[in-house]
Amino acid sequence: PIPDEWLAKASLLEELLLDNNSFQGTINTQFTSLSNLVECALYNNTFTGAIPEGFGKLNRLTSLEFYLNNLTSSIPEDLYDAIALRFIRMYDNQLTGTISSKIGQLTNLRSFDVANNNMTKSIPPELYGIDTLRELYLAGNDFSGPILNDFASNSLRT
Repeated sequence: PIPDEWLAKASLLEELLLDNNSFQGTINTQFTSLSNLVECALYNNTFTGAIPEGFGKLNRLTSLEFYLNNLTSSIPEDLYDAIALRFIRMYDNQLTGTISSKIGQLTNLRSFDVANNNMTKSIPPELYGIDTLRELYLAGNDFSGPILNDFASNSLRT
């Protein structure tokens, strides 16, 4: 939807809001080169395929909203390096894989929503230690294993 040539020159872009449209295809890897990006909202489109590697190097990124698409990959491991992230909303896709233990690095995270995907395995204990987390939505996946008592001491709203 956006020409690569324009994105290559958009280095000052802070907000990329393409939500509630009919965009399709894969998420443009050039988005991960927008070093000043603070908010990326691509929700409610028909994007397919993998979430590109590279969002983790965007050290100003606070909000990543990819929900209501048809994304089929796992969450890239490098995403957990974007330590300014406050909001990760990827519900209602077809995401697979697990939540990485690296999620504990996201000490500013307030909302983590991966509901209604195809994610598996156990919830990493590192998730319980994020003191800023206020919203956690994991419903509609295939998670298993114990839920640690540490959840009770965290001020989550689920």
